[in-house]
Amino acid sequence: MKRAAVVWACALMAAVLLAGCDWSTYRFGANHSGFNPTETDIAPGRLALLQLATTFEAPFPNTLNTSVAVANGKVFASGVEGQTAFPSHFLYAFAEKSGANCSGVPRHCAPLWGALLGTDPLDDLVRGTPSVANAVVYVVTGTTLFAFRAAGGSHCVGSSPPMCPPLWTAAVGSDGSVTVAGGVVYVGGYDGISAFDAAGTQGCAGPPSARVCSPLWTAPTNFVSGSSPAVADGVVYIGSEESGTLYAFDAHGTTRCTGVTKTCAPLWTASLNGSTASSPAVVNGVVYIGGSDNFVGSGEGRLYAFDADGTQGCSGPPTARVCNPLWTANPGGEITGSPAVAQGRVYVGSSDGILAVFDAAGQQSCSGSPKTCAPLMTADTNDTGGSSPAIAGNVVFIQSNEIGKVSAFDATGNLGCTGTPKQCTPLWSVDIPFFGAISPVVANGVVYIGNGDDVLGYAIPPTQS
Repeated sequence: MKRAAVVWACALMAAVLLAGCDWSTYRFGANHSGFNPTETDIAPGRLALLQLATTFEAPFPNTLNTSVAVANGKVFASGVEGQTAFPSHFLYAFAEKSGANCSGVPRHCAPLWGALLGTDPLDDLVRGTPSVANAVVYVVTGTTLFAFRAAGGSHCVGSSPPMCPPLWTAAVGSDGSVTVAGGVVYVGGYDGISAFDAAGTQGCAGPPSARVCSPLWTAPTNFVSGSSPAVADGVVYIGSEESGTLYAFDAHGTTRCTGVTKTCAPLWTASLNGSTASSPAVVNGVVYIGGSDNFVGSGEGRLYAFDADGTQGCSGPPTARVCNPLWTANPGGEITGSPAVAQGRVYVGSSDGILAVFDAAGQQSCSGSPKTCAPLMTADTNDTGGSSPAIAGNVVFIQSNEIGKVSAFDATGNLGCTGTPKQCTPLWSVDIPFFGAISPVVANGVVYIGNGDDVLGYAIPPTQS
Protein backbone atom coordinates (compact mmCIF):
# COMPACT_ATOMS: atom_id res chain seq x y z
CA MET A 1 0.00 0.00 0.00
CA LYS A 2 1.39 3.40 -0.93
CA ARG A 3 1.94 5.94 1.82
CA ALA A 4 -0.99 8.14 0.72
CA ALA A 5 -3.35 5.18 1.04
CA VAL A 6 -1.92 4.31 4.44
CA VAL A 7 -2.43 7.85 5.68
CA TRP A 8 -5.99 7.96 4.35
CA ALA A 9 -6.93 4.66 6.00
CA CYS A 10 -5.39 5.71 9.31
CA ALA A 11 -6.99 9.14 9.16
CA LEU A 12 -10.39 7.48 8.79
CA MET A 13 -9.64 5.31 11.82
CA ALA A 14 -8.38 8.33 13.76
CA ALA A 15 -11.70 10.08 13.19
CA VAL A 16 -13.34 7.19 15.04
CA LEU A 17 -10.74 6.61 17.76
CA LEU A 18 -9.88 10.29 18.32
CA ALA A 19 -6.28 9.47 19.15
CA GLY A 20 -4.45 7.95 16.20
CA CYS A 21 -3.96 4.78 14.27
CA ASP A 22 -3.14 1.13 14.90
CA TRP A 23 0.52 0.11 14.71
CA SER A 24 -0.14 -3.30 13.19
CA THR A 25 3.32 -4.31 12.03
CA TYR A 26 7.02 -3.73 12.56
CA ARG A 27 7.91 -0.04 11.99
CA PHE A 28 4.22 0.91 11.56
CA GLY A 29 3.70 -0.05 7.90
CA ALA A 30 5.06 -2.26 5.16
CA ASN A 31 7.47 0.51 4.11
CA HIS A 32 8.91 0.61 7.68
CA SER A 33 8.74 4.38 8.11
CA GLY A 34 8.52 4.10 11.92
CA PHE A 35 6.09 7.04 11.78
CA ASN A 36 2.44 7.11 12.86
CA PRO A 37 1.18 10.19 10.97
CA THR A 38 -2.25 10.38 12.61
CA GLU A 39 -1.46 10.70 16.32
CA THR A 40 -3.58 13.49 17.82
CA ASP A 41 -3.27 12.98 21.58
CA ILE A 42 0.48 12.94 22.19
CA ALA A 43 2.49 16.10 21.48
CA PRO A 44 5.77 17.63 22.77
CA GLY A 45 3.98 20.06 25.10
CA ARG A 46 1.82 17.32 26.62
CA LEU A 47 4.41 14.67 27.41
CA ALA A 48 4.42 15.55 31.14
CA LEU A 49 0.84 14.25 31.26
CA LEU A 50 1.83 10.70 30.21
CA GLN A 51 1.09 8.15 32.94
CA LEU A 52 1.25 4.38 33.23
CA ALA A 53 -2.19 3.27 32.07
CA THR A 54 -1.89 -0.49 31.53
CA THR A 55 0.45 -3.36 32.26
CA PHE A 56 0.15 -6.33 29.92
CA GLU A 57 1.59 -9.39 31.65
CA ALA A 58 2.11 -12.98 30.51
CA PRO A 59 0.89 -15.71 32.90
CA PHE A 60 4.30 -17.27 33.64
CA PRO A 61 7.85 -16.01 34.27
CA ASN A 62 8.43 -14.53 30.88
CA THR A 63 10.59 -12.41 28.65
CA LEU A 64 8.49 -10.45 26.17
CA ASN A 65 11.37 -9.66 23.87
CA THR A 66 9.82 -7.98 20.84
CA SER A 67 8.03 -4.78 19.98
CA VAL A 68 4.26 -5.13 20.00
CA ALA A 69 1.70 -4.96 17.24
CA VAL A 70 -1.54 -3.09 17.96
CA ALA A 71 -4.52 -3.89 15.77
CA ASN A 72 -8.24 -4.62 15.90
CA GLY A 73 -8.50 -3.68 19.57
CA LYS A 74 -5.70 -6.02 20.66
CA VAL A 75 -2.03 -5.85 21.61
CA PHE A 76 0.13 -8.73 20.37
CA ALA A 77 3.50 -9.65 21.90
CA SER A 78 5.76 -12.67 21.66
CA GLY A 79 8.34 -13.95 24.10
CA VAL A 80 10.08 -16.82 25.83
CA GLU A 81 9.18 -18.53 29.08
CA GLY A 82 11.53 -20.47 31.32
CA GLN A 83 15.27 -20.50 31.81
CA THR A 84 16.01 -24.07 30.71
CA ALA A 85 17.91 -25.19 27.63
CA PHE A 86 14.54 -25.79 25.98
CA PRO A 87 12.36 -22.82 26.91
CA SER A 88 8.83 -22.43 25.60
CA HIS A 89 8.02 -19.64 23.18
CA PHE A 90 4.61 -17.99 23.01
CA LEU A 91 2.50 -15.41 21.24
CA TYR A 92 -0.02 -13.54 23.40
CA ALA A 93 -3.00 -11.32 22.59
CA PHE A 94 -4.24 -8.72 25.11
CA ALA A 95 -7.23 -6.37 25.13
CA GLU A 96 -6.02 -2.95 24.00
CA LYS A 97 -8.43 -0.72 25.93
CA SER A 98 -11.51 -2.74 26.91
CA GLY A 99 -11.98 -4.38 30.31
CA ALA A 100 -11.55 -7.95 29.08
CA ASN A 101 -9.15 -9.85 31.38
CA CYS A 102 -8.15 -6.53 32.96
CA SER A 103 -8.63 -5.05 36.41
CA GLY A 104 -7.38 -2.28 38.69
CA VAL A 105 -6.03 1.22 38.18
CA PRO A 106 -3.64 1.33 36.38
CA ARG A 107 -5.13 -1.59 34.44
CA HIS A 108 -3.41 -4.94 34.78
CA CYS A 109 -4.23 -7.22 31.86
CA ALA A 110 -3.79 -10.94 31.37
CA PRO A 111 -3.83 -12.46 27.87
CA LEU A 112 -7.06 -13.06 26.00
CA TRP A 113 -5.41 -16.00 24.27
CA GLY A 114 -1.99 -17.48 23.67
CA ALA A 115 -0.21 -19.77 21.23
CA LEU A 116 2.78 -22.06 21.66
CA LEU A 117 5.43 -21.25 19.08
CA GLY A 118 7.78 -24.08 19.96
CA THR A 119 10.53 -25.27 22.26
CA ASP A 120 13.40 -25.41 19.78
CA PRO A 121 16.54 -23.69 21.13
CA LEU A 122 16.75 -21.73 17.87
CA ASP A 123 13.50 -20.02 18.80
CA ASP A 124 15.32 -18.28 21.63
CA LEU A 125 16.75 -16.08 18.89
CA VAL A 126 13.30 -14.68 18.10
CA ARG A 127 13.29 -10.91 17.97
CA GLY A 128 10.58 -10.40 15.37
CA THR A 129 7.50 -8.25 15.96
CA PRO A 130 4.11 -9.86 15.18
CA SER A 131 2.30 -8.48 12.14
CA VAL A 132 -1.49 -8.23 11.74
CA ALA A 133 -3.38 -8.03 8.45
CA ASN A 134 -6.94 -8.98 7.47
CA ALA A 135 -7.73 -10.42 10.93
CA VAL A 136 -4.69 -12.73 10.89
CA VAL A 137 -1.58 -12.33 13.04
CA TYR A 138 1.75 -13.59 11.69
CA VAL A 139 4.94 -14.25 13.64
CA VAL A 140 8.21 -15.98 12.78
CA THR A 141 10.57 -17.85 15.08
CA GLY A 142 14.03 -19.23 14.46
CA THR A 143 12.46 -22.19 12.64
CA THR A 144 8.84 -21.51 11.67
CA LEU A 145 6.41 -18.93 10.27
CA PHE A 146 2.99 -19.05 11.97
CA ALA A 147 -0.41 -17.58 11.06
CA PHE A 148 -3.18 -17.31 13.71
CA ARG A 149 -6.69 -15.88 13.86
CA ALA A 150 -6.20 -12.49 15.49
CA ALA A 151 -9.51 -12.79 17.32
CA GLY A 152 -8.71 -16.16 18.90
CA GLY A 153 -12.03 -18.03 18.84
CA SER A 154 -13.86 -21.25 19.59
CA HIS A 155 -11.11 -23.38 18.06
CA CYS A 156 -8.85 -22.41 20.98
CA VAL A 157 -8.77 -24.76 23.97
CA GLY A 158 -8.17 -24.48 27.71
CA SER A 159 -8.18 -21.40 29.89
CA SER A 160 -5.91 -18.85 31.59
CA PRO A 161 -5.40 -18.23 28.71
CA PRO A 162 -7.00 -20.36 25.96
CA MET A 163 -4.33 -21.73 23.64
CA CYS A 164 -4.90 -21.42 19.90
CA PRO A 165 -3.63 -23.59 17.02
CA PRO A 166 -2.22 -21.93 13.90
CA LEU A 167 -4.18 -21.53 10.70
CA TRP A 168 -1.06 -22.61 8.85
CA THR A 169 2.69 -22.81 9.23
CA ALA A 170 5.75 -22.72 6.99
CA ALA A 171 9.27 -23.96 7.50
CA VAL A 172 11.37 -20.81 7.47
CA GLY A 173 13.44 -19.25 10.23
CA SER A 174 14.34 -15.64 10.90
CA ASP A 175 15.66 -13.24 13.52
CA GLY A 176 13.64 -10.43 11.98
CA SER A 177 9.98 -9.51 11.57
CA VAL A 178 7.52 -10.52 8.90
CA THR A 179 5.99 -7.96 6.54
CA VAL A 180 2.55 -8.32 4.96
CA ALA A 181 1.66 -6.37 1.81
CA GLY A 182 -0.70 -7.02 -1.09
CA GLY A 183 -1.83 -10.40 0.23
CA VAL A 184 1.75 -11.71 0.56
CA VAL A 185 3.83 -12.43 3.67
CA TYR A 186 7.54 -11.66 3.26
CA VAL A 187 10.16 -13.20 5.57
CA GLY A 188 13.86 -12.48 5.58
CA GLY A 189 15.19 -15.96 6.38
CA TYR A 190 18.73 -16.95 7.23
CA ASP A 191 19.58 -17.83 3.62
CA GLY A 192 17.41 -15.33 1.77
CA ILE A 193 13.92 -13.93 1.43
CA SER A 194 10.72 -15.97 1.05
CA ALA A 195 7.21 -14.90 0.03
CA PHE A 196 4.04 -16.76 1.09
CA ASP A 197 0.34 -16.47 0.30
CA ALA A 198 -1.06 -14.56 3.30
CA ALA A 199 -4.40 -16.35 2.96
CA GLY A 200 -2.73 -19.75 3.39
CA THR A 201 -4.19 -21.04 0.12
CA GLN A 202 -1.74 -20.91 -2.76
CA GLY A 203 1.12 -23.35 -2.28
CA CYS A 204 -0.49 -24.75 0.86
CA ALA A 205 -1.76 -28.23 1.65
CA GLY A 206 -2.94 -30.43 4.48
CA PRO A 207 -5.91 -30.55 6.87
CA PRO A 208 -7.02 -27.43 8.76
CA SER A 209 -5.32 -28.79 11.87
CA ALA A 210 -1.94 -29.12 10.15
CA ARG A 211 -1.89 -26.90 7.09
CA VAL A 212 1.61 -26.26 5.74
CA CYS A 213 2.59 -23.70 3.11
CA SER A 214 5.43 -23.55 0.63
CA PRO A 215 6.77 -20.22 -0.61
CA LEU A 216 5.38 -18.52 -3.70
CA TRP A 217 8.96 -17.57 -4.49
CA THR A 218 12.33 -17.32 -2.84
CA ALA A 219 15.44 -15.24 -3.43
CA PRO A 220 18.88 -16.22 -2.15
CA THR A 221 20.95 -13.65 -0.31
CA ASN A 222 23.83 -13.87 2.08
CA PHE A 223 22.98 -14.24 5.77
CA VAL A 224 20.13 -11.83 6.53
CA SER A 225 19.90 -12.02 10.35
CA GLY A 226 17.81 -9.24 11.89
CA SER A 227 16.96 -7.20 8.79
CA SER A 228 13.23 -7.30 8.00
CA PRO A 229 11.85 -6.79 4.49
CA ALA A 230 10.32 -3.43 3.59
CA VAL A 231 7.80 -3.24 0.76
CA ALA A 232 6.90 -0.17 -1.28
CA ASP A 233 5.49 0.34 -4.79
CA GLY A 234 5.88 -3.28 -5.84
CA VAL A 235 9.46 -3.76 -4.65
CA VAL A 236 10.73 -5.56 -1.54
CA TYR A 237 14.01 -4.43 0.05
CA ILE A 238 16.19 -6.24 2.60
CA GLY A 239 19.72 -6.03 3.98
CA SER A 240 22.26 -8.82 4.45
CA GLU A 241 24.35 -8.79 7.60
CA GLU A 242 27.06 -11.09 6.31
CA SER A 243 27.81 -9.36 3.02
CA GLY A 244 26.67 -5.85 3.91
CA THR A 245 24.44 -5.73 0.85
CA LEU A 246 21.07 -4.08 0.25
CA TYR A 247 18.86 -6.09 -2.13
CA ALA A 248 15.79 -5.03 -4.13
CA PHE A 249 13.43 -7.69 -5.55
CA ASP A 250 10.18 -7.65 -7.50
CA ALA A 251 7.56 -8.06 -4.75
CA HIS A 252 5.25 -9.87 -7.19
CA GLY A 253 7.82 -12.57 -7.90
CA THR A 254 7.73 -11.93 -11.66
CA THR A 255 10.60 -9.80 -12.94
CA ARG A 256 13.92 -11.68 -12.91
CA CYS A 257 12.18 -14.76 -11.47
CA THR A 258 12.38 -18.22 -13.06
CA GLY A 259 11.72 -21.91 -12.48
CA VAL A 260 8.85 -24.09 -11.34
CA THR A 261 9.89 -23.55 -7.75
CA LYS A 262 10.26 -19.86 -8.47
CA THR A 263 13.59 -18.27 -7.60
CA CYS A 264 14.20 -14.54 -8.03
CA ALA A 265 17.34 -12.53 -8.71
CA PRO A 266 17.63 -8.94 -7.47
CA LEU A 267 16.50 -5.95 -9.50
CA TRP A 268 19.52 -4.15 -8.09
CA THR A 269 21.96 -4.33 -5.21
CA ALA A 270 24.07 -1.88 -3.22
CA SER A 271 27.13 -2.33 -1.05
CA LEU A 272 27.00 -0.98 2.51
CA ASN A 273 30.77 -1.22 3.03
CA GLY A 274 30.52 -3.56 5.99
CA SER A 275 27.48 -5.29 7.44
CA THR A 276 23.94 -4.49 8.45
CA ALA A 277 21.33 -5.80 10.86
CA SER A 278 19.22 -2.72 10.14
CA SER A 279 15.88 -2.93 8.34
CA PRO A 280 15.34 -0.56 5.43
CA ALA A 281 12.76 2.25 5.45
CA VAL A 282 11.30 3.37 2.13
CA VAL A 283 9.72 6.82 1.93
CA ASN A 284 9.12 9.15 -1.04
CA GLY A 285 11.18 7.08 -3.44
CA VAL A 286 14.25 6.74 -1.22
CA VAL A 287 15.53 3.70 0.71
CA TYR A 288 17.23 4.45 4.03
CA ILE A 289 19.27 1.82 5.87
CA GLY A 290 21.93 1.77 8.57
CA GLY A 291 25.14 -0.23 8.68
CA SER A 292 28.36 -0.88 10.54
CA ASP A 293 31.52 -0.07 8.63
CA ASN A 294 33.70 -3.10 7.91
CA PHE A 295 32.01 -5.42 10.45
CA VAL A 296 29.73 -5.48 13.46
CA GLY A 297 31.79 -4.49 16.48
CA SER A 298 33.85 -1.93 14.60
CA GLY A 299 32.23 0.88 16.54
CA GLU A 300 31.61 2.91 13.38
CA GLY A 301 28.30 3.17 11.60
CA ARG A 302 26.83 4.83 8.56
CA LEU A 303 23.39 5.84 7.32
CA TYR A 304 22.75 5.32 3.59
CA ALA A 305 20.13 6.72 1.23
CA PHE A 306 19.48 5.06 -2.16
CA ASP A 307 17.14 5.71 -5.07
CA ALA A 308 14.31 3.19 -4.52
CA ASP A 309 13.77 2.80 -8.29
CA GLY A 310 17.36 1.70 -8.82
CA THR A 311 17.94 4.50 -11.35
CA GLN A 312 19.76 7.51 -9.91
CA GLY A 313 23.34 6.64 -9.02
CA CYS A 314 22.89 3.14 -10.49
CA SER A 315 24.60 1.44 -13.42
CA GLY A 316 25.18 -1.90 -15.07
CA PRO A 317 23.05 -4.39 -17.02
CA PRO A 318 19.69 -5.65 -15.65
CA THR A 319 21.40 -8.85 -14.55
CA ALA A 320 23.95 -7.03 -12.40
CA ARG A 321 22.66 -3.54 -11.65
CA VAL A 322 24.53 -1.84 -8.80
CA CYS A 323 23.59 1.38 -7.02
CA ASN A 324 25.68 3.97 -5.24
CA PRO A 325 24.13 5.97 -2.40
CA LEU A 326 22.49 9.33 -3.02
CA TRP A 327 24.13 10.41 0.22
CA THR A 328 25.58 8.98 3.41
CA ALA A 329 26.03 10.15 6.98
CA ASN A 330 28.13 8.99 9.91
CA PRO A 331 26.16 9.46 13.15
CA GLY A 332 28.97 7.91 15.19
CA GLY A 333 28.54 4.37 16.45
CA GLU A 334 27.14 1.28 14.81
CA ILE A 335 23.56 1.34 13.54
CA THR A 336 21.83 -1.97 14.23
CA GLY A 337 18.33 -0.54 14.61
CA SER A 338 16.21 0.84 11.81
CA PRO A 339 15.87 4.46 10.73
CA ALA A 340 12.57 6.33 11.04
CA VAL A 341 11.45 8.84 8.44
CA ALA A 342 8.95 11.60 9.12
CA GLN A 343 8.15 15.00 7.68
CA GLY A 344 11.32 15.31 5.63
CA ARG A 345 13.74 14.04 8.27
CA VAL A 346 15.51 10.76 9.00
CA TYR A 347 16.03 9.68 12.63
CA VAL A 348 18.54 7.02 13.60
CA GLY A 349 20.08 5.76 16.84
CA SER A 350 23.61 4.45 17.16
CA SER A 351 25.65 2.45 19.64
CA ASP A 352 27.48 5.53 20.92
CA GLY A 353 24.22 6.69 22.50
CA ILE A 354 23.38 9.41 19.99
CA LEU A 355 20.04 9.93 18.29
CA ALA A 356 20.89 11.80 15.11
CA VAL A 357 18.51 13.54 12.70
CA PHE A 358 19.25 14.28 9.04
CA ASP A 359 17.58 15.99 6.10
CA ALA A 360 15.80 13.17 4.25
CA ALA A 361 16.32 14.88 0.90
CA GLY A 362 20.09 15.01 1.44
CA GLN A 363 20.22 18.77 0.89
CA GLN A 364 20.44 20.66 4.17
CA SER A 365 23.84 20.34 5.91
CA CYS A 366 25.07 18.09 3.07
CA SER A 367 28.04 18.61 0.78
CA GLY A 368 30.76 16.97 -1.28
CA SER A 369 30.90 14.29 -3.94
CA PRO A 370 30.02 11.62 -2.98
CA LYS A 371 27.60 13.57 -0.81
CA THR A 372 27.84 13.32 2.97
CA CYS A 373 25.45 14.88 5.46
CA ALA A 374 25.86 16.29 8.95
CA PRO A 375 23.05 16.05 11.52
CA LEU A 376 20.44 18.77 11.85
CA MET A 377 20.00 17.82 15.52
CA THR A 378 21.30 15.27 17.99
CA ALA A 379 20.28 13.94 21.39
CA ASP A 380 22.25 11.96 23.95
CA THR A 381 20.40 8.76 24.90
CA ASN A 382 23.36 6.88 26.43
CA ASP A 383 23.25 3.65 24.39
CA THR A 384 20.40 2.97 21.96
CA GLY A 385 21.75 -0.46 21.04
CA GLY A 386 19.45 -1.99 18.46
CA SER A 387 16.43 0.12 19.38
CA SER A 388 14.72 1.94 16.53
CA PRO A 389 13.08 5.35 17.02
CA ALA A 390 9.30 5.67 16.82
CA ILE A 391 7.69 8.95 15.80
CA ALA A 392 4.15 10.20 16.43
CA GLY A 393 2.63 13.57 17.24
CA ASN A 394 5.93 15.41 16.54
CA VAL A 395 7.59 13.32 19.27
CA VAL A 396 10.41 10.82 18.76
CA PHE A 397 10.64 7.97 21.29
CA ILE A 398 13.69 5.74 21.66
CA GLN A 399 14.85 3.14 24.16
CA SER A 400 18.35 2.97 25.60
CA ASN A 401 19.84 -0.49 25.73
CA GLU A 402 22.51 0.29 28.31
CA ILE A 403 20.62 2.00 31.11
CA GLY A 404 17.05 0.77 30.75
CA LYS A 405 15.33 4.02 29.83
CA VAL A 406 12.88 5.24 27.22
CA SER A 407 13.20 8.92 26.30
CA ALA A 408 11.07 11.29 24.24
CA PHE A 409 12.32 14.31 22.29
CA ASP A 410 10.71 17.04 20.22
CA ALA A 411 10.98 15.64 16.70
CA THR A 412 11.03 19.12 15.19
CA GLY A 413 14.00 20.26 17.29
CA ASN A 414 12.18 23.16 18.91
CA LEU A 415 11.37 22.36 22.55
CA GLY A 416 14.35 21.35 24.69
CA CYS A 417 16.86 22.01 21.89
CA THR A 418 19.62 24.62 21.62
CA GLY A 419 22.67 25.42 19.51
CA THR A 420 23.67 24.79 15.89
CA PRO A 421 23.33 21.96 15.06
CA LYS A 422 20.68 21.61 17.71
CA GLN A 423 21.37 19.49 20.76
CA CYS A 424 18.22 18.22 22.46
CA THR A 425 17.39 17.05 25.95
CA PRO A 426 14.51 14.68 26.80
CA LEU A 427 11.09 16.18 27.34
CA TRP A 428 9.97 12.94 29.03
CA SER A 429 11.64 9.72 30.11
CA VAL A 430 10.84 6.61 32.11
CA ASP A 431 13.15 4.05 33.69
CA ILE A 432 12.43 0.40 33.00
CA PRO A 433 14.02 -2.68 34.61
CA PHE A 434 15.23 -4.07 31.30
CA PHE A 435 18.35 -3.48 29.25
CA GLY A 436 17.25 -4.39 25.75
CA ALA A 437 16.63 -3.18 22.26
CA ILE A 438 12.84 -3.28 22.19
CA SER A 439 11.63 -0.37 20.12
CA PRO A 440 8.69 1.71 21.40
CA VAL A 441 5.33 1.73 19.60
CA VAL A 442 2.78 4.56 19.57
CA ALA A 443 -0.81 3.67 18.68
CA ASN A 444 -4.19 5.18 19.45
CA GLY A 445 -2.83 7.61 22.01
CA VAL A 446 -0.74 5.04 23.91
CA VAL A 447 3.05 4.58 24.07
CA TYR A 448 3.88 0.87 24.39
CA ILE A 449 7.19 -0.04 26.03
CA GLY A 450 8.56 -3.54 26.58
CA ASN A 451 10.34 -3.92 29.91
CA GLY A 452 11.29 -7.56 29.51
CA ASP A 453 8.74 -9.25 31.76
CA ASP A 454 5.71 -7.41 30.42
CA VAL A 455 4.55 -4.53 28.23
CA LEU A 456 3.75 -1.11 29.67
CA GLY A 457 1.26 1.25 28.12
CA TYR A 458 1.60 5.00 28.88
CA ALA A 459 -1.26 7.36 28.04
CA ILE A 460 -2.63 10.79 28.86
CA PRO A 461 -5.58 10.41 31.28
CA PRO A 462 -8.98 11.01 29.67
CA THR A 463 -9.57 13.98 31.95
CA GLN A 464 -6.52 15.68 30.40
CA SER A 465 -7.19 14.75 26.77
